[in-house]
Amino acid sequence: MVREDKASARLKHKVATIALCGLAGSSNCGDQLIAQALSQALGQSARIIPYDILANRKKRGAWYRLRRTAASLIMPQLPPPLRTCLVTAYAKCVFLLLRRSYYDLLVRSADAVLIGGGQLLRDNDGYMAGAMDALHRAMCRHGRNYAIIGCGASPGWGAYAQKVFRRLLDHPQNRATVLRDEASARVLRDYGIRCPCTVAPDMAFSGGWSKAPAAGAVPAVCTASPYTLAYYGRTGIRGSPRQNRKRMLDEIRRYAAAQKEAGLLLFCNGNPEDFLFARWLQKKLRSMLPQKTICLAAIPHSPEDMARILSQCSCIRSYRMHTAILASLMRIPCTLVPWDAKADSLMLDESHVQEQIDRARTAAASVARIVLQS
Repeated sequence: MVREDKASARLKHKVATIALCGLAGSSNCGDQLIAQALSQALGQSARIIPYDILANRKKRGAWYRLRRTAASLIMPQLPPPLRTCLVTAYAKCVFLLLRRSYYDLLVRSADAVLIGGGQLLRDNDGYMAGAMDALHRAMCRHGRNYAIIGCGASPGWGAYAQKVFRRLLDHPQNRATVLRDEASARVLRDYGIRCPCTVAPDMAFSGGWSKAPAAGAVPAVCTASPYTLAYYGRTGIRGSPRQNRKRMLDEIRRYAAAQKEAGLLLFCNGNPEDFLFARWLQKKLRSMLPQKTICLAAIPHSPEDMARILSQCSCIRSYRMHTAILASLMRIPCTLVPWDAKADSLMLDESHVQEQIDRARTAAASVARIVLQS
């Protein structure tokens, strides 16, 4: 306790930098909760800088062109490569794209690095595992601390990802702290991977999401491409993605027709597959329901902007857990569509929302302690 107090006193004269690594363009609720909790815990003692963990990817292939095309349409606030901008209210977000020294620059500029795990580690093509490997080597070269959140939460790792993660944790200069839950620990044990774990005390969480819906709010649907759902391995998904396109269209059409309001807002996540699918949905719904005004919006990066947009919704039907959690935090009626074989829809369980918040608190407190002790 005395040691932490002395470290806190030292940090009053020094601003620590924490790099929050994820995917630029994704609106992961867990990453945002952790960033907000870290900002709340450290205050003026640290700044949280989000980075794109895959920014070093080569600009080749149809997927890259599709991603860049969609990004130019749905994320106009993002700058061109090698430029900076402000996209959140709590920190400067620096996007350094396509730099050869990207990972070394990231590590040198940060006192600690926080890496989002979980679904991002479902990597069969090696992109995420390669990024993790490069980050780990940079950490060892520069002697930096880093934490990985939720690693092993998903059982769908590719062979390359398993190999990289074993080498990462078995390295004699390992500086990783893995923050895990029981699901993560179980999967890691199944893979035979030793996983150190840091347990930190709880901390206060800023409830900055409690905004009432604005006057004239409209119903909304948070869409997700069936191809994306199939890739992430949602349990219980029936049929092929091509068949589920029509099923999802029919569900949303019935939902829109049952609403009294003349408008419907479609949400999509910040990736090109979901965006193109949402545009296809918008076109189909406009032809099926000419009396309705069908609008389309991409989920922005800033939590404040997202909260402002969600506050315009009277109710939400969501195919994504993250948006459903945000809506529940804002006290907006939200129905989560689980895509299982036994039910067509269910209301979001409040215990799951609290579990996500508690996980963010623990992760933020652990990283704060790493920074204070380094």
